[in-house]
Amino acid sequence: MFIVGLMFSLAVLRVGDGGLDKSVRREAERFRALLTLAQERAVLEAREFSVTFHSEGYAFLVLEEDAWRLITDDQLFRERTLPEGVRFELTADELPVDLSEPPDEEKGPKPHVLVLSSGELTPFDLEFFAEFGASAYRIEAEVQGEISLHRDEEAL
Repeated sequence: MFIVGLMFSLAVLRVGDGGLDKSVRREAERFRALLTLAQERAVLEAREFSVTFHSEGYAFLVLEEDAWRLITDDQLFRERTLPEGVRFELTADELPVDLSEPPDEEKGPKPHVLVLSSGELTPFDLEFFAEFGASAYRIEAEVQGEISLHRDEEAL
């Protein structure tokens, strides 16, 4: 009986890992799609956009009257919270970004990645990973605006 219970537990853990792997991939793909859309929108509307990150998620910003404003009136670019068990790490301009710092209420949200009306982006690497597991997907952006998604050193 003990052996059957142990085997069942391992089977449940395996299924759970597969679900978390799908969540990690889905979040990476979602972010890539939203960033590509923001990039296209920036060019078409001749506006500057950016992305701000925090330990639990990210939000899109728009530059209005020389200040970055959180986009709250567009459901597509609403603030996103990562699902339980999914985390990310950001490196921008080849420097790691500390996402544990809360935003400064006085200064407003801080843009970490710029999405310019020229189609250019702040070069960055954003790695999505499972908090407990080996699943990882990395988004790389080049200054010219190229965005790629990789899993374990393999382009998707």
